[in-house]
Amino acid sequence: DTIFLNKRNSNIQDTIWENGWNKSKQNTARKWINKLQYEGTVSYFFVYNLKWYEGLWSWLIIVISTITSALSLVQLDEIKYKYVNNGIKISLSFAAIITTLLAAWIKKENYAGRIQETDRYLQKIQKLTTECDHILSQDVGHRISYQEYVEEYQQSVINLLAATVPMSPEEYKK
Repeated sequence: DTIFLNKRNSNIQDTIWENGWNKSKQNTARKWINKLQYEGTVSYFFVYNLKWYEGLWSWLIIVISTITSALSLVQLDEIKYKYVNNGIKISLSFAAIITTLLAAWIKKENYAGRIQETDRYLQKIQKLTTECDHILSQDVGHRISYQEYVEEYQQSVINLLAATVPMSPEEYKK
């Protein structure tokens, strides 16, 4: 059962109101909005999940870098505190490795790019959903004709529903 220009209508739903609209066509337009809102909701939670993880990893890098900077300032007598100095040097090397690995992980996961792409997708969905919903909220006599509505919005709806945000099945489940 497709949501676009469904030809299977009951006789009651075939009664034309004004401007080419009828109950069936209104339901079809409402289905477009519902599908867009669903994709928008999934994408909204996805982008905030990405932002949370990106923030967590970034904060961890800041904490490790701060501790590394503080340790590098420690100056102890080489002879008297030989083992402590060696421990500090090992800790600094380990912290540098961890920081580099975390930065590489953030880069590999492309958090910033995925967040930006999802934000753009969400803006498009919200704009289109608001426009379509506004049209449907108007009195039938004051709306654009159904033919104009289909010509202006159908392809945009199809394009947005076909180009959902790329996410793994695990990310989709969350």
